[in-house]
Amino acid sequence: DYIPEYEERIAQHLRVEKEIEIARESQYKLMPLQPPKAEGFDVYGFFLPSFEVGGDYFDYVLTKNESGDAIALTMAVVDVSGKAMRAAMPAIFTSGLLLSRMKDDMPDEVLSQISEPIFSRTDKRTFITCALARYDLESKKMSVANAGHCRPVLKRNGLAEFIQTPAPAYPLGIREEVTYKSQSISMKKGDFFLLYSDGLPEAVNEKGERFGFDSVPRLIESIDTDSLSAHEIAQEIKRTVQKFSNYQLADDTTIICLKV
Repeated sequence: DYIPEYEERIAQHLRVEKEIEIARESQYKLMPLQPPKAEGFDVYGFFLPSFEVGGDYFDYVLTKNESGDAIALTMAVVDVSGKAMRAAMPAIFTSGLLLSRMKDDMPDEVLSQISEPIFSRTDKRTFITCALARYDLESKKMSVANAGHCRPVLKRNGLAEFIQTPAPAYPLGIREEVTYKSQSISMKKGDFFLLYSDGLPEAVNEKGERFGFDSVPRLIESIDTDSLSAHEIAQEIKRTVQKFSNYQLADDTTIICLKV
């Protein structure tokens, strides 16, 4: 009896490994390979995987007018509760819902529209947080809506602060109908804007201490966002969180950096 039981354990282990591999592949396919480029902004996103497969991903979409000129940039960072396939499947579903609306609709409208299908089609133990921001290249206005996600950070004149969005702030999938609201910000040249997932503030060092939410704006203040590109700033954040956690991230870390 010993050998079949041993073989069954190996087979089970291989099945789990395969599921994790498929979940990770699915997760990577949700994310864009290259950032959009247009006059008036510099954007860069990255995804830093943890040792377990989570449900983080990011996306950005450029909206163009009939002449083909860029008129808006919409950015999303999403975090699905759960691990492996339990997180991967709702992430794929959410990605499709978001992508179909991000180009044309405002962030509060997008979150309000996708709230019901996520509630009715996902496991009740699953909840999804999402920060969505749309930068209008003509009016220079940033519209931000938040469904239970980490508060975005805006840095202006060397000072970085959290952006508070109006209530409600329920994660997606918690209630059937939610009417989300947006916060509008007039962006100025030199401003830096950050979207991120909780893998950054919840990174833990060898002493068991968390990086902490309040450390996020302090980190952004310590980086020379004026002279570095969005890509270089993202690399600086990545290095900081990896060094802090000794390259042992317990949760995925996803970030979008925007310079205007």
